[in-house]
Amino acid sequence: MRDHGVDPEFIASLDSAGYKNLGAEDLVRLRDHGVGGDYIADMKEAGYAPSNPEELVESRDHGVDPSYIRSLKEAGYDRLSLQELRRARDHGVTRGFIQRVKARGYGAPSIDEVIRLRDRGLE
Repeated sequence: MRDHGVDPEFIASLDSAGYKNLGAEDLVRLRDHGVGGDYIADMKEAGYAPSNPEELVESRDHGVDPSYIRSLKEAGYDRLSLQELRRARDHGVTRGFIQRVKARGYGAPSIDEVIRLRDRGLE
């Protein structure tokens, strides 16, 4: 665990974020993927506090962070699940892209429609 940076301070940051009594494998996985107390606190502030820390690992791995969440909220998508956020991020959906979609007369498309437009090459 030491080789991965899991120390008492890291464990305490997870405990204070509500993730207690995690096994050694979970601790190492969280640390290796950049999921620490600060990331968890920022995600909770953004409205995402999954009970399974693996969801945070997957979100972090896919580039979903509070900044990305905020940008999609500003574009009108404020009730997306972590899975929807990951899909949008994986497909290159940004606030700017959403604004271009809306400016082209697509109205208020669902996130699935936005992803389809992105996949079909709409710029």
